[in-house]
Amino acid sequence: MTQLERLRRDGHRRLGTMKRGFRYVDATGRPVSAAERERIEALRLPPAWTEVAIATKASARLQAVGRDGAGRWQYRYSDAHTQRQQDAKFKSIVGFARALPKMRRRVNADLRKR
Repeated sequence: MTQLERLRRDGHRRLGTMKRGFRYVDATGRPVSAAERERIEALRLPPAWTEVAIATKASARLQAVGRDGAGRWQYRYSDAHTQRQQDAKFKSIVGFARALPKMRRRVNADLRKR
């Protein structure tokens, strides 16, 4: 089962419309607590999203999913997860930058052979 499927099955859902207002319910259809609603609203999910599913835990990597106006799934990740991903990307760029001088020397040497 994918994260998307699990979140849609077990997570909170956003019901209603932008015009009438949104309400949030748990997997059983009961309204979420005021504290949980506050956490969900802090995610600032786009009002145009439909079929919105929201994680039940603030610590979850994947916080929410929904379909955009074009019908594509959009994902909202936790700030901590996003930071970890950015740190990992930065580390790989540092390794690439360290390898650049050697690659440049090799390319220059190969070009001189022509």
